[in-house]
Amino acid sequence: MSGMLQPYRTAVVYQRCGLGTSSKSFPTFQSKTSVDAYGVPSSVTSNSAQYCADLVRKYDHDNYLCIALYPKLLQRTAFALSALNCELARIPDVVSSIDIGLFRYQFWRDSVTSALAGSPPANPICLELYRMRESVNNYWVNRSIDARVQLLRNKVFQTTVELEKYGEETSSCLLYSLATGLGLQSVEVDHCLSHLGKAISLTTLIRAIPSNARQRRCYIPMTTLASSGLSEEDLFRGSTDSSQLDATYELACSARSHIIKAKTMRLELPKSQSSLLYPIFLRTVCLQSYLSQLEKYNFNIFETKLQRKNGLLPLILVTKNALGRL
Repeated sequence: MSGMLQPYRTAVVYQRCGLGTSSKSFPTFQSKTSVDAYGVPSSVTSNSAQYCADLVRKYDHDNYLCIALYPKLLQRTAFALSALNCELARIPDVVSSIDIGLFRYQFWRDSVTSALAGSPPANPICLELYRMRESVNNYWVNRSIDARVQLLRNKVFQTTVELEKYGEETSSCLLYSLATGLGLQSVEVDHCLSHLGKAISLTTLIRAIPSNARQRRCYIPMTTLASSGLSEEDLFRGSTDSSQLDATYELACSARSHIIKAKTMRLELPKSQSSLLYPIFLRTVCLQSYLSQLEKYNFNIFETKLQRKNGLLPLILVTKNALGRL
């Protein structure tokens, strides 16, 4: 029963804070004019915005909760980029061969390039990127696609350094694009967001270990497997012995280290820049919540309770956002 009530409770929390009007799908996007500033019909932009928000809600729920608390302009850009990220991340799960996957990545590369150049294909995500094109940097999007193409071909990480580099070229690149839209372009800001992106990717990898294992895929670095004594076959069988706990613990420690570095570096930035980055850093609340739950279950990634949504997370996010504390 509690699981059935969770979407309702989530909606109630956000509605009371003025963040949505529908318990099924929020936030909602509406336009009062027939044509927007870019000449796109309001019905199209409203539907494309809602499509992106719904896609993120379905495939990246924690991120969805965070973006719902962003300022409106940043929120729309973040939903568009996150929806694109969801589509890119799903490609290995839905294709039957590497060649088909490569075609799909090329489709998105060409579509996004066209959208940002002013000629969007008839795709909701591309229409949103077209509308927000002044806030999106195609260079960072292409770097993210390049990294995913390389992983599709190679399928493994040899070291934790390689995994962290992948995190920077995927999650961090999208954060760089958001920062560019906020007018924040500096080495210090990029370094700060680099650590946040690495933390996001490491935590995402940890959460996805069970589902990847069911499909006989292992993205845990080879050096981590070797140092913990965990074999891929044991992982595919859902092993919960000490080797699996040690491997998960090592990845969790790396993720937590990057969270601490990112938060520390944000506070060292000028106050004006630190304040602008605050909404993006709400994601650290979700990461820390999950890693704390993982520690509670002794880093047993196959604990079924870890696969459930945290029903208290919306309230925690709203409270911390209101207090301005991470």
